[in-house]
Amino acid sequence: MNKKKRFGILGGTFDPFHFGHWRMAEESVSQMNLDKVFFVPAFVSPHKSAQAEASGDLRLELLKEVVQENDKWECSDWEIRKLSKSYSIDTVKFFCEKYPFADFFWIMGYDQWEQFYKWKAWRDILKHVGLIVCSREGYENVYDPSKVGLDKVHWLKNVKEKIASSELRADLAKGRSIEKKVPRFVMTWIKENRLYGYTNNDR
Repeated sequence: MNKKKRFGILGGTFDPFHFGHWRMAEESVSQMNLDKVFFVPAFVSPHKSAQAEASGDLRLELLKEVVQENDKWECSDWEIRKLSKSYSIDTVKFFCEKYPFADFFWIMGYDQWEQFYKWKAWRDILKHVGLIVCSREGYENVYDPSKVGLDKVHWLKNVKEKIASSELRADLAKGRSIEKKVPRFVMTWIKENRLYGYTNNDR
């Protein structure tokens, strides 16, 4: 009997993609022995009040370049092509139906973890997938076992990239460099498309 594949799902707006996302995906593969991580950019995140600054097509273009960096990474356009708000439960069901032979894990940062009980149909999400959560230095990695089974939450170690896409956009708008926080090709993508208030090629 063939061993079931282990797939991770990393959702978000990726507006823009940064080394924090990179580390989450890389360490999820390494620490959780995943066969593949799907990057799933959202058209509109249900957890954010504003729409992404970069268009869905531009962010999809960027992530297709990102996944070339690791043969266990893959990009999905499913949420982008919906052209509407996407909830995690819908994405989870889509992947589980498409790959019934696999065990799935939803990869999230600590900020998302703290809000998880507010997600639409979060209990149903846990019926389909396990959670991979990035631990945060200085915070106690605890949860209410009456809400989440002990076997459902897996903590990533040594992922301490304190980077937020919103902060990167703000830095660019103020003329600050973000080149140490994003891969070089991401910076090239930002420059070429004049995104996030970027106006100076020498910045």
